[in-house]
Amino acid sequence: MAVVTQGKWIKNESEKLVIRELMLLNSSVISACLGLLDPNNLNAICLWFQCSQTNVSVTLELNQNGTGPGSRSSHAITIVGDKAYAFGGEFKPRVPVDNSLYVYDLNTLTWSIAEVTGDTPPPRVGVTMASIGDIIYVFGGRDATHAELNELYSFDTCTNKWTLLSSGDTGPENRSYHSVATDERHVYIFGGCGVEGRLNDLWAYDVVDKTWAKYPIPGDNLKGRGGPGLGAVGGKIWVVYGFAGMEVDDVHYFDPDTQKWVQVETTGEKPTPRSVFSTVVVGKYVFVCGGEIDPSDLGHMGAGRFTHEVYVLDTETLVWKLVEDGSGGVDHPGPRGWCAFSGGKRDGKEGLLVYGVGGKIWVVYGFAGMEVDDVHYFDPDTQKWVQVETTGEKPTPRSVFSTVVVGKYVFVCGGEIDPSDLGHMGAGRFTHEVYVLDTETLVWKLVEDGSGGVDHPGPRGWCAFSGGKRDGKEGLLVYGGNSPSNDRLDDIYFFTPCLD
Repeated sequence: MAVVTQGKWIKNESEKLVIRELMLLNSSVISACLGLLDPNNLNAICLWFQCSQTNVSVTLELNQNGTGPGSRSSHAITIVGDKAYAFGGEFKPRVPVDNSLYVYDLNTLTWSIAEVTGDTPPPRVGVTMASIGDIIYVFGGRDATHAELNELYSFDTCTNKWTLLSSGDTGPENRSYHSVATDERHVYIFGGCGVEGRLNDLWAYDVVDKTWAKYPIPGDNLKGRGGPGLGAVGGKIWVVYGFAGMEVDDVHYFDPDTQKWVQVETTGEKPTPRSVFSTVVVGKYVFVCGGEIDPSDLGHMGAGRFTHEVYVLDTETLVWKLVEDGSGGVDHPGPRGWCAFSGGKRDGKEGLLVYGVGGKIWVVYGFAGMEVDDVHYFDPDTQKWVQVETTGEKPTPRSVFSTVVVGKYVFVCGGEIDPSDLGHMGAGRFTHEVYVLDTETLVWKLVEDGSGGVDHPGPRGWCAFSGGKRDGKEGLLVYGGNSPSNDRLDDIYFFTPCLD
């Protein structure tokens, strides 16, 4: 099986997702990454595909309907058949949101809340979920009093019944922010944050015999950690990277046949140390997506520095490779960590489901007694405002322009560049220009938008405007406004940006 060398990410900006110009190269596997985005804590859908064909363009539109989980992090998700199940999590740090079980139908593209019976788990954060067959297994987490938990629950997706399988002295000790993996018969639990510190123990729950087994403790070279990657590959249990007081980059596996731990030396395009990334196993490959590369001083109360990168480890050759996934493009989901994620299938194709992404609120230019050209953003995670310095083809100071956000880009259309002495009673000097700001590189660019043409709206300000779609393409709807001659306008235009 060949290694993926190219791909593109697609991001949902409202309730729909469009996949376009998806470049697929040199792989016999198809992977999908879905994330749910909200400006604060996250709920949009992204997909990442790999396939055996080359230069394939795919267009696919997905709707999200029904009642979904909304914004959250430190939650869990898994796939059973053609449905994804989400549970737990927080909106405010360390405060569990609820204990509803949310179901997303990958065929009808509809969210619902399961009507459940039995031993429903209380709300929690830092929890894990995994599935074997029709049964979902939920382990551990942290409750509203910040107490670590160790209950193992099962959820039967055929009967919608919760069952408490173990708790107390049976099974692993209490923990949160641990990792989970499965094979055909076992649920594996590794590491996490315990009552007395970070853990490095590995446990297996036999879903047939309904018993726990504790494996030998590794040596000191595999330190206790939270947020590692965990995967069952080739009969071995792999532990990849994680946070052990600092971000680490070691790789280990446990062999159940020999009952021994082995640390391996990897080569190639190795990722820098990281944790709380999303992980999926496809064949002999372990994919590592995003994650935290520099922790916050506030721990779980803050957001560290995240990355957008995707790496793949070949567990036979022990060679890492950086996946070219279109980072920096408008359709890339960008840096993230603390996501809920699950391997699974959609339309018979293996992939990775990721739920959870961060966002910032941007303030661009305006009128503050004069037209100004400063740019700021507010980060809901850190609760801080940041002023940024922009470069490139910067617009002159302006206000009352029309704005639309497409991916990582902020478009600024028209506006007033010289106010009237009469204030709102008069018309200042307006412009027709369209500029775009890349919020990652902080570089402005003047957009060639056909100014002077018959279909151009011309100089104006004080318009009504909205982002939206026309013929499946995202853009900016502009209605009316004020003309340079102080006339009120009644025309309507739709601007569709062309992005590389």
